[in-house]
Amino acid sequence: MQILGVNGFEDWFHDPAACLVSDGRLTCFVEEERLCRVKHAPGAPPKLAVGECLRVGGRQWEDIDVIAVGWDIPTLMGLGGTHTSVGDAAGRLLRSLGAPSHVSPKRVLFVPHHEAHAWSVVGLHPVSPSLVVVADGQGEFESTSVFRFENGMLKRLTALGPAHSLGYFYEAASA
Repeated sequence: MQILGVNGFEDWFHDPAACLVSDGRLTCFVEEERLCRVKHAPGAPPKLAVGECLRVGGRQWEDIDVIAVGWDIPTLMGLGGTHTSVGDAAGRLLRSLGAPSHVSPKRVLFVPHHEAHAWSVVGLHPVSPSLVVVADGQGEFESTSVFRFENGMLKRLTALGPAHSLGYFYEAASA
């Protein structure tokens, strides 16, 4: 299984990046800023990072089984007042990454942000059962989430909303 992980969508987000996981092993990870030489690469899709991951991993777009995005982009767009289908968002993502036109949008998987954080831990180092705590600025609807991982399944146990964000608290305190 060849999974291309992506953070970034068109000109949204900061710190765009990509990774390649080949048969459960991290093959490559690179942030866009390392290649475009612009700190945090604000507003840039991770096009260069994706190209570098494919190059380092010796893979072509055709070899990739899943393009996993660490955000539920259609939900985020809906929250912003722009409703789009999963297929349309996937097509837009693939175009922004420079994928050939024959790469199917059906290969794109939009993963809720905190779930993506949790899978990044248990996907590469599965300890079952385990408890996974995710705390950052904000996902789609949450700032802190608690998951249980057991028998290859991830289950959200609880979550706190953005009003309780440790990430935002840290940002305000350090400012």
